Amino acid sequence: MDSIMIDLDGTISNSIPNYNRVLNEKFGYNLKTDGIKKWNYTELGVKPEHVQKLFSMEDTFVSTLPFVFAPGVIQYLSYDCNVDVHIVTDRPKKFYNLTRDWLYAYHIPYFKVVLIPAIEKIEYAKDNNIKVVVDDRPDMPEKYGAVCEHVFLMSRLYNRSSSYVMKNAQLHRVGNFAGMLRCMILSNLLPQECHYDL
Repeated sequence: MDSIMIDLDGTISNSIPNYNRVLNEKFGYNLKTDGIKKWNYTELGVKPEHVQKLFSMEDTFVSTLPFVFAPGVIQYLSYDCNVDVHIVTDRPKKFYNLTRDWLYAYHIPYFKVVLIPAIEKIEYAKDNNIKVVVDDRPDMPEKYGAVCEHVFLMSRLYNRSSSYVMKNAQLHRVGNFAGMLRCMILSNLLPQECHYDL
């Protein structure tokens, strides 16, 4: 594996508690901050205009924390295994510098940071010959499967009931980045020198 594409929000960053906090504070909702069982906020009773506003505010992204193991595993892939890490997020482009600063603050290395709409991620993977992708969105695995060989789906409350038909790719459901790394090693996706003692 020469390169990997990793989604940011909900995959690297534990963004849902912060999204819920912002919606509760700014718009008066009463969403639990420990997670959500639906991917689409409108299915939870959030007005579409509030969802749109949520993703246009800096506060939505600035105070999130990375998931445990995420920085360390990405460092390992980048520095020890020489994998080009493409962090691709559908955050608005105006948050490019904020996103880079956040990655820097948590010592998360990358080859490229790209802010594009979710549907353009498939074309980005194809154009950059990326064969391994990591995401949390329940609506993306089959789409990635059309252009990638391995799709790692970070298991979250909102995607656990989803099922997929993967024609050309292997789908790996993993709970965290440590589980993803273990699966990569067992699937021989990393060079032999990167196979640490499991």
